[in-house]
Amino acid sequence: MPFHRIFLCASVLVPTLVACTNRQSLGDRTGDGAPADRPDGGSECTGVTSCTPGDGCCPTGCSTVDLDCSPTCGNARLDPGESCDTGIASGEQACPTAVTCADDIACSADTITGSACTARCIHPPIVTNTAGDGCCVAGATHAMDSDCPMACGDGRCDGGVDCGSCCGNHAVDPGEQCDNSAADPAAVCPTMCADDGNGCTAERLIGSAESCDARCDATPITTCANSDRCCPAGCTADTDNDCSPPCLDTCTAGMARCSGNSVETCTRAASGCTEWGPPVACSFGADSFPMCVSGVCSIGCNTGFENCDGRDTNGCEVHTAIDIANCGSCGRNCGTAGGTARCDSGSCSITCTTDRADCDGVNATGCESNLLTDSHNCGRCGHDCLGGSCNAGRCRAVTIATGLVAPIGITLDASYVYVTDQGSYPERTNGAIVRIPKAGGAMTTLASGVVWPHSIECDDTYLFYTVVGALSSVTNNYSDGSVWRLNKSGGAPTRLDSGIAYAWDLVLDETNVYWTGGGTFRESGGVSYYNYDGVVGRVAKTGGSTTLLASGQAEPVAIVLTGWYGTDGPELAWANRGAFYNTAGNIQERDSLGYLMTIVSEPFPRDLRSDGTYVYYSLSAGTVRRSLLYNPVHDPPTVLVPAMGGAIDFITIDDTHLYFANATLYRVPLAGGTVEELTTYTEAPIGYGGIVTDDSAIYWLSEHNGSVMRLAK
Repeated sequence: MPFHRIFLCASVLVPTLVACTNRQSLGDRTGDGAPADRPDGGSECTGVTSCTPGDGCCPTGCSTVDLDCSPTCGNARLDPGESCDTGIASGEQACPTAVTCADDIACSADTITGSACTARCIHPPIVTNTAGDGCCVAGATHAMDSDCPMACGDGRCDGGVDCGSCCGNHAVDPGEQCDNSAADPAAVCPTMCADDGNGCTAERLIGSAESCDARCDATPITTCANSDRCCPAGCTADTDNDCSPPCLDTCTAGMARCSGNSVETCTRAASGCTEWGPPVACSFGADSFPMCVSGVCSIGCNTGFENCDGRDTNGCEVHTAIDIANCGSCGRNCGTAGGTARCDSGSCSITCTTDRADCDGVNATGCESNLLTDSHNCGRCGHDCLGGSCNAGRCRAVTIATGLVAPIGITLDASYVYVTDQGSYPERTNGAIVRIPKAGGAMTTLASGVVWPHSIECDDTYLFYTVVGALSSVTNNYSDGSVWRLNKSGGAPTRLDSGIAYAWDLVLDETNVYWTGGGTFRESGGVSYYNYDGVVGRVAKTGGSTTLLASGQAEPVAIVLTGWYGTDGPELAWANRGAFYNTAGNIQERDSLGYLMTIVSEPFPRDLRSDGTYVYYSLSAGTVRRSLLYNPVHDPPTVLVPAMGGAIDFITIDDTHLYFANATLYRVPLAGGTVEELTTYTEAPIGYGGIVTDDSAIYWLSEHNGSVMRLAK
């Protein structure tokens, strides 16, 4: 899998000790630091250490006992103008608290006025009726304040006070049954009693409304009397025609019970008594047996059969062990779409026809997915084309942006694709930095008028990109290349580095930008050659001075992070192309201690990637190879892609594959294997442009038609 970096930070806090001195002479009244002065202006307190009131001196440590010392709140002494002192913990001269201020008089308030050494207690009388404060204000009654005792004439009749009758006071008081003046209709005294529906009670009114004790009473009837709807205890049909004749009932009418596999029903005979009827055998059909449960007939099914229609008469009509419409249980349908269904021992299975698959795992839907056309299951279950069509089992590419002039560099985050547009050849003064939603949509220009922008990378907040710059009319070289930072949301870009000859590629870690500068070139015999003055540098993401990591390089282009961090930063690798049409190229590594080494020498390498164990690189000859980063025995590189004709300018990798462009899009396993064509030139011509991946798709640029493409993995 690709190499992932871990950054460790350490921070050490060093305490600082500060000594502070605030000094004043003993007895110094003015605070000028001079020796203590007596009232006559003499300096006679020098050397005085005894706390002696009246001597005009205030030696050190005497502020609480010597009256010659200035009054100070908190000096544990009651000075003139103080009512207490906060330095005194207890006693009459201590400052009051809520506890010490309480005078235990119910009708006086306990309040502290003043603050600090002027605090004192005051106890104003309570004059407001407030329930629950323990005070009954003079002239108040219990009706006005619940803290006052109950008494006659206060509108209540409770608490054991002998106040005479309270009937008619608008409330049902203790001892009353009702009150005609009550607001609640249910509390009004009754004047007659309704039948309670019980034939064996006689309703009567007792008490009176005048005494608020009127109520209805239901007296049980105990006398045998005909036609009063009551048969009291002890009465019989002979003494009371409301009583039924005697029966020896053995069951409740309508009840049923089982007798083996038959049902007996309880009925009432002409005599009025109940009795059990004759048993009726339970019926049953094929592949079943009769059952009686709680007085109800039913059937049981033989093994492998079910009563799916709910009718007992035809028994258990379904063989669920083999029925694809009722496989294992009633109604469980084995789907037949796109294949041949079977039910074996109550379990569904289906054999899908060619190019069909059961992707939802639901038996009832069968082989519901057509792998040739289903854009959510294209070629295999779960292979979503992410908005592209599925044709012959392969996802088709989607164009997510058009209208670019010459797109070259590409990077992405969770939501957007960011692209450098080189602008029009040859001046390339109309270059731009643009942003496109990964799902497609409106393209936003973040920076315009950029002179030949090239490579681009991003972190959580910023974009970082190289600018080749304009061709110098003096040196006939691109000698003023630069590195820039731009907020992902746009705004003014910040130049981090400049003066780079042929600024080309860059890569990021948490704090720095690492870049390559191809160097200057010369003309010889009509052919351009680089002067082997290429450099690799580092600059902080926040800007600052440049650190030169390597010089004298043979046109360094692509650069990657390869491994651990050390005292001099991370391990890096870059591709030196050598010179145009020269064979002196190589893959160079700089370890974390700053030492350089050649990993492999190759003619004219183009692009470079690393997973922390290997470097993968493409060549102008149209091949891609893999070499160990640490290769002490100099094992030869592994050829992943044989020569295909035409240079392979851009590659990228994920956990399992390497992707590259050569007229169209291809991939090959990182471990080696078959090269797979993912698109066709007619469908998605690529031309010269960068390529990146995320977990679900490949994104690439087509300089051929100025577009940004996406293809689901």
